[in-house]
Amino acid sequence: MATYENVIFISINYRLGILGFLTSNSSEAPGNQGLWDQRQAFMWVKENIKPFGGDPNKITISGESAGSIAVSAHILSPKTEGLFEQAISQSGTATAAARVSLMKQELPKTQLLAQTIGCCTNCTISELDGYMACLRNVTIEKILDLQSYTTPQPVIDNNYILDNPYNMYTQGKFKHVPYLIGFNGDEGANFYDKSIPSRSSLKELIKQYASDFYPENVDAIVEVAVPLYVDGRDTDKDRAVALSDFIGDLRYIGPSNDVGRKYTQVAPTFMYRFAHRPSSSTRQQWASAGHADEIQYTQGDPFVNHGSGSYTENEKILSGQIMRYWANFIKSGSPNSEDTPLQWSRFDCKEKGYLNIEQDGKFTSQKDYNVDRMFAWAETIPKLDSFRKNNQTTWKCDSTDTSRGATLFSFNIQCVLLMVLVDLISWL
Repeated sequence: MATYENVIFISINYRLGILGFLTSNSSEAPGNQGLWDQRQAFMWVKENIKPFGGDPNKITISGESAGSIAVSAHILSPKTEGLFEQAISQSGTATAAARVSLMKQELPKTQLLAQTIGCCTNCTISELDGYMACLRNVTIEKILDLQSYTTPQPVIDNNYILDNPYNMYTQGKFKHVPYLIGFNGDEGANFYDKSIPSRSSLKELIKQYASDFYPENVDAIVEVAVPLYVDGRDTDKDRAVALSDFIGDLRYIGPSNDVGRKYTQVAPTFMYRFAHRPSSSTRQQWASAGHADEIQYTQGDPFVNHGSGSYTENEKILSGQIMRYWANFIKSGSPNSEDTPLQWSRFDCKEKGYLNIEQDGKFTSQKDYNVDRMFAWAETIPKLDSFRKNNQTTWKCDSTDTSRGATLFSFNIQCVLLMVLVDLISWL
């Protein structure tokens, strides 16, 4: 993208896993170190990009998967005020269940780690600060060996993240910057072992995946899911697709649509669905684009590797068209220009329109993506989730003209010379 679209592209490193998110709920280990690292990179870019030809007042942050979730968190945080003007989230938001934790959920992880390493024998949460010096003396190799033993998450610390992200988006407590957000056609195809579930096992598998994200009230959530994903799925292929749909909606698609629905109330929002199956894909034959399949096209891989035969000519054209949309958004706050293949309409509450990127670069305008399923993830299931159900303020979609967002952000209609990319590596 940097070569073909005249933007400055910066990929940053940040601390992951235990190093990035372990907390003792004190200055010894406040938590969210990985997010603070990203913020530090944003600040460095803002202060130093001008000599590289960039505009410090035109920064776009972008990320995929965990990076996308981080972008969503930065939009909410008061600590990133004034550090970026636009944002891109590819497959992931901080509002998804189990993406951001309560402090009471994270402290036992620190307790377990201290005890496992041998910093204490009967560790107590009230004494975690006293164990931090011991943990700091542990070799990095040992810490890395224990990464799979405990999985610290971003945490509501009343500093970087002030409240449950779902509640914050519902209450409009986020930056009103232009937002490009989307998901892939078969996000869930990556996350199970490709075996075909039997009719009797499909419901149990859905419960198993749901319990990882909703350990409380999982049975009630499964009851909501059954008519949407299980009933009427009689063939092997139908059941495989159903499980993939459930996992994809749970992890990425439901949260992305819900955030888009709330975000568009106050700022320009552009939603996409990427459904092109890469020519080199080895996934299930029924699957279109799996999780992360779009990255190679948004970053221009077909132009770099085209001679190797890894991509078709159509995929090279597709990549060029997608990069143009993305670069237009970075430069102006809108993905559209005279040479884009289709006018990409804003996502709005009335029609919930999105750009559908289909096989071999066919672009179509669609609306109301899987209405019943998206309503369940936006309204029904959150009311069953103890982490979110206490929120009483709900933004209702209406048909109000969202051009007010364009007025608010008219100062963004100028040349953008900088894009900051949040690293794609997961914090888990």
